[in-house]
Amino acid sequence: MKSLKVLIADDEKELRESISATLQHMGFETVLAADGEEAVQKTLEEDFAIAILDVNMPRRNGLEALRAIKEQDPSVLVLMITAHGNVSDAVEALREGAFNYIEKPVKESHLRALVEKASQTHQAVRDVALSSPTLKLENGQEFVGHSRQMKSVFSLIQRLANVSDRKST
Repeated sequence: MKSLKVLIADDEKELRESISATLQHMGFETVLAADGEEAVQKTLEEDFAIAILDVNMPRRNGLEALRAIKEQDPSVLVLMITAHGNVSDAVEALREGAFNYIEKPVKESHLRALVEKASQTHQAVRDVALSSPTLKLENGQEFVGHSRQMKSVFSLIQRLANVSDRKST
């Protein structure tokens, strides 16, 4: 399995590089951004499984970047870095779709645990998406379903399509 790509955006260079070193040691590929605007631009250019965004950044704060990233790709799991004790930022980030948040000062053990959890979640979502029953019609439309009822509908449609094919030959 190829390593997951993580975007790290923080205006504090030392913190950005420290997080990157930790994640690279864990086997992740990292891309760094110095502010929210650069982070959003990088998500237009590359695909990321996880993004780690500081709440307070110049040019575009972390919450604005979170909204823009989620609008572009809802599958990106976003971890927000927030100042110690600033619960309102964390709550707002979670409301906007963040996966979780990390308080400053960032503890390496907590960072590792959250990124590992996000990685496992990303993989689980990917596995479900790849294993979802799908029905592809000749016109290119595709339907995806997970429930027992949808699987039976797909089965019925497939059987009817097979009967129709046999009649036309």
